[in-house]
Amino acid sequence: MRRKNLQACILFVFLSCRLFSENLLVDFLDGNLELKKGNRWVEAVIGDRVPRDTVLRLDEGTVAELCYGDVRITLSKAGNYYSNDLLSASQEAFEWGIGVLLSVKLLSIFEGMPEREASTMGVRAEKVEDDYEFEWVDEEEELLEEGKRLLESFQYEEALAVFQEGLDLADDQDAAVFHFYIGYSYSMLGRSGFALEILKRIEPDTGESYYADFALLKGKLLIESRSFADALRLFDAYLKVFPEGNNAQSAYFLSAFCSKKLGKLKDAAFRLEKAYALDPESELAEKAQKMGQDIKDD
Repeated sequence: MRRKNLQACILFVFLSCRLFSENLLVDFLDGNLELKKGNRWVEAVIGDRVPRDTVLRLDEGTVAELCYGDVRITLSKAGNYYSNDLLSASQEAFEWGIGVLLSVKLLSIFEGMPEREASTMGVRAEKVEDDYEFEWVDEEEELLEEGKRLLESFQYEEALAVFQEGLDLADDQDAAVFHFYIGYSYSMLGRSGFALEILKRIEPDTGESYYADFALLKGKLLIESRSFADALRLFDAYLKVFPEGNNAQSAYFLSAFCSKKLGKLKDAAFRLEKAYALDPESELAEKAQKMGQDIKDD
């Protein structure tokens, strides 16, 4: 049941804007986005349609979310973009099943208090003599668990508020886990740009229980924002430490997509072969085999 619930909530984000339109739609905007119309630039607002063959200009510090059919596109890096290029890359990601893939992978999201975080909070509590400080540490743990329960029941806004409260209480040592869940909450709310900015603030140790989920989620968000080189580096860092772990097959598959988008077709094919070899009987292996054949046929 938990697996099905997680699949539903991931699909909700990835399929959240079925517009059945020929144009992109500006679904969310924080900052300044302009569209080139003829010889002039026109400021975009939420709800604007972006036709094909349109040049977009994103200002520094702006986060924009665009939708097209089943595809969500995140823009967070300043610069010019071409709508056709955005559509091509994002539709290909959809064909590869990048979003759906995570539906069966981010399972530790709803597990109990991460062991390492719980133990470090406990150590701090043992070192504090004041009763108020003991209560403060306990509240930090309770907020983390409460936020997870809210996530599991799809109450993302409420979960986000709880994690923010926990972050306010956390010290530098414990803040990372709250940042991770805040980023995850933003992702489930469809605010991929904000989610990515939050996750960029942390670099969890490979020993953290949520490290695999962090790598997969941040990698997916980087792919959505067309930061393929950054995503590839992230997956490679994960695979260097966990070349055969439970999530290695997914990391190889996702990294193959990044390599393909960077024009490294031989490397992409090799990574797909690695993904297949890790578990030949899995659905993902079947997908990897198909994508690998498509690369050879191109």
